[in-house]
Amino acid sequence: MTWSADALRDAAARWARALQAHGVRRGAVVATCAPTSLELVAALLGAWQCGAAVAVLPELLPGAEAPLRRVADGLQQTTPAVLLVDGTLPAELAAMVPCALPLKAISGDAPARATATPKGAELDDVALMQLTSGSTGRAKVVPVTHRMLAVNCEATACRLGVRHDDHMLSWLPLTHDMGVSGALSPSLSSDLELTLLPTALFAQSPLHLLQAMSDQRATLSPNPPSAYELLARLGRRAQREQLDLSHWRFAWVGAEPVFAHVLRAFEQALQPLGLRPGVLQPAYGMAEAVVAVSFAPAGRPWRALRVQARGLREHGQVLPVDADDAAAAGSTIEIVSNGAPLDDVALQVRDAHGRTLPPGLQGTLWVRGPSVTASYLGNVDPDRFEQGWYDTGDQGFLWDGEVYVTGRVKDIVARGGLKVGAHEIEGAVEAELDLRPGRVAAFALLDHVHGRERLVVVVARRFGADEAALERRLGDAVLRRCGLRPDVFTFTTGAPLPRTTSGKLQRGEVRARWLRGDYSATPAPQPCPENNDAQLV
Repeated sequence: MTWSADALRDAAARWARALQAHGVRRGAVVATCAPTSLELVAALLGAWQCGAAVAVLPELLPGAEAPLRRVADGLQQTTPAVLLVDGTLPAELAAMVPCALPLKAISGDAPARATATPKGAELDDVALMQLTSGSTGRAKVVPVTHRMLAVNCEATACRLGVRHDDHMLSWLPLTHDMGVSGALSPSLSSDLELTLLPTALFAQSPLHLLQAMSDQRATLSPNPPSAYELLARLGRRAQREQLDLSHWRFAWVGAEPVFAHVLRAFEQALQPLGLRPGVLQPAYGMAEAVVAVSFAPAGRPWRALRVQARGLREHGQVLPVDADDAAAAGSTIEIVSNGAPLDDVALQVRDAHGRTLPPGLQGTLWVRGPSVTASYLGNVDPDRFEQGWYDTGDQGFLWDGEVYVTGRVKDIVARGGLKVGAHEIEGAVEAELDLRPGRVAAFALLDHVHGRERLVVVVARRFGADEAALERRLGDAVLRRCGLRPDVFTFTTGAPLPRTTSGKLQRGEVRARWLRGDYSATPAPQPCPENNDAQLV
């Protein structure tokens, strides 16, 4: 469905009056677990007109456990005055939430029982309570003010050069920070047309995105790398449909690790449809900074840097290698640039002792700026914030003023738009095998050589049953609970899983031992058959 900016404004005003009639006032929180739609976008904009903050929680799907737990947790942390739902609230969720919440079902005809104009929000009022995942267990809530949101939208619009005839198209759910930014930015930064595809429609057939881009002559669209990888495989079908992508001028690539071979495959497959060079733009961002931290300007082809793998992995040194050097090809990795930080965003690379590192050395990325939050709700994890700086938990380096991300320090697995804590994956395996906590470790590996992220699960126990069948069973259990499937299972009794002195699992050390082969009597299992340790970062 496509709405003009005027249609979206009219619907938002209708929702503002309806929400006001249900008691929504300035300072309240309006939460939703309804499916992504333009009507939902209008409802959220209407909540802002009432001066309320909004919390977008996962859509509830039949039989899915993870969204139920996440919605219940989000409701308990944000304590909304109103919950917008599609249909009725599941009994399982109602049982998880101790307080009674007034309900308002999403519909295409929200009643306008109040005639007074709602009092709007101030710039420093909270606009969005964005849930994020952490490695410590409970989801954190990022309070995003209207000022932060406006600054980030303006900087983003400036960097990509928004035009009056631009048209935004997205299929990402509003629970995704890139999804909510893509849906709300047009109404905040400029008067753009907005098309939202149902997330489920894209999941059924990604070709719908290309068809909509062609039919609507859309110019802007944000997507994770996994989506571009799927779309590259549909190039021949898209050519048979005679689709036209010549109007597409800016395509964000973010939310997951970005690999050069995915970008090249997409460009090569869709070039016959009119896709121009410089449309794809890898971006770096996070909910703690509203969303965007860095990306290159529109029209400039994306960049990648080929470096010595061992120098980066073992010493954190960026040692560039000529792309034409065939002799060095097997010992190098190619890392994609995420462009320069946005205006007013500062980025530092720090070592383990908090010292700032110069360009060309790898460390932890810290960011600061007017769109970066000062704390989590409830002052959770205060050590992540220091004099306006935020510790992203990501590893990377600066080169020629641009940001290169090499991995994640925090134990988050990102795939297909999902961000899942390692503890959730471990809990699913422990529950399926009836193991006590701490017998399972999950971690992700970035394989820059073969261009993919691998999810590895180590189980500190061997089983007499057929391990191949057991892996399928455990993969199904993790998929049901977390929405993704691990790539590799390793069962071991050869070494205990390392812990800190306080008893916390050291996933980084488990990863290092797995790479050395400590958890197998046979040679070390590899993410890809021809990989070696020096090629993994």
